[in-house]
Amino acid sequence: MKRLLIRLLYWAFRTVQPLGINILPNHYYSSVPDVRALRDGIHWRNRRSMAGIPMLSVDEQVELLGGWFKGIKATHVEGIFERAVLANGVSGYGPVDAVVLAAFIASQKPGRIGWRLGPFSRHYFSL
Repeated sequence: MKRLLIRLLYWAFRTVQPLGINILPNHYYSSVPDVRALRDGIHWRNRRSMAGIPMLSVDEQVELLGGWFKGIKATHVEGIFERAVLANGVSGYGPVDAVVLAAFIASQKPGRIGWRLGPFSRHYFSL
């Protein structure tokens, strides 16, 4: 049933896109605003506090990122985006994101990684 729904949505997308209409899922990676909700109020214009969200300075972010790459061989991340596209048939993350993600995984060695590919699927793999 799920596959049928996904195929139907894909068919609808392909059918109406030439008319200038894009049917997109409403999830994190396709953050298309609901204009009805935006039209109904101005609450979304208010400034928001970042209190409680630990933020690093730019220098600390650069140091953290550098730490992920320390000790990693260039051959480990070189061409990782292209290899992932060949293996999976889709691009997913961009080239820079793929390299940073590979460096993070190699340096931090998380035991389990999860991601969502859309509103209907969630995948995990263990290292």
